[in-house]
Amino acid sequence: MAMLTKESLATIFCSLALGALYAIEENVRGKPPEIRQATRQAEAIPAYVLERIADTPITRVAELLPWNYAAPLSKTAG
Repeated sequence: MAMLTKESLATIFCSLALGALYAIEENVRGKPPEIRQATRQAEAIPAYVLERIADTPITRVAELLPWNYAAPLSKTAG
């Protein structure tokens, strides 16, 4: 059985993120602008991840997973 490397996990994560964005766009196509915007905001990958993914070293990409970035966001919100 092949083991997943950090690089392959990062590739999978990015592929899933892109797939999710394409699915959102397909769901909102042809709808009024306010519905498209609300849907994108509710369903899209959080801006926190998108702002950081390009500058995150491969060895730290796990920090961008939802269960890992929820804590930093809750600390900054208060």
